[in-house]
Amino acid sequence: MTIFGYIISIGVFCLSFYILYKKWHRASPRYFTDLPFILALTYVILIYDRMDSILGLSGIMPITTLTQLLNIMGFAIALGINLLIMLTIWIPKRKKLRVAFMVAWLALWIPLIIIFMGTIGEPDTLHALFLVMSFPTIILLTITWYFCYFQKRLSVINPLLVGIGMTGVILGILLRVYFSIIGNPIGYVFTDLHWIAILVDIVSYSIMLIGFSREMSYS
Repeated sequence: MTIFGYIISIGVFCLSFYILYKKWHRASPRYFTDLPFILALTYVILIYDRMDSILGLSGIMPITTLTQLLNIMGFAIALGINLLIMLTIWIPKRKKLRVAFMVAWLALWIPLIIIFMGTIGEPDTLHALFLVMSFPTIILLTITWYFCYFQKRLSVINPLLVGIGMTGVILGILLRVYFSIIGNPIGYVFTDLHWIAILVDIVSYSIMLIGFSREMSYS
């Protein structure tokens, strides 16, 4: 059930990537700092994360220090991209300030990853810990989408639907952490209850997919 859910998630992520990349590619001129391109990069990381989970849960790829590190680094990169999205929306003309924020973020996360990798051996504990640590960034990003809607910004997408979808993603993260504590392990970083969180994810990311595919009319 969990693996099947992740396969569906990958399909939703691929569609989201295609829509966002197409929006970016149609724009003229195009820049790598454009919001659709940055958002599309997020889905590349998410696809990698889900494929890693499928390989780990199926037993095809054994859990090693290297695979744990790659998984956490991918997660950290996705979080950094989300931070960049927020900065691009809130301070679009302050490029140096955005760079300073990103450098400070890396300076914080890299030591934390090294420390936790050396002190916490269980992959499920590491996974839950980094999900909790990512919470402030994800909450702020969700607030940002609602802010864009109420301020009538980003008409190229529907920020209200994206915000609703992100709210569901937050619920999915909370359920993941909770099920990691109370569920029975079934392999890798998953328990027998994780399929519920995955179902919430599929619905939430599907709502975001609709939001990315539709333009917002503020008239």
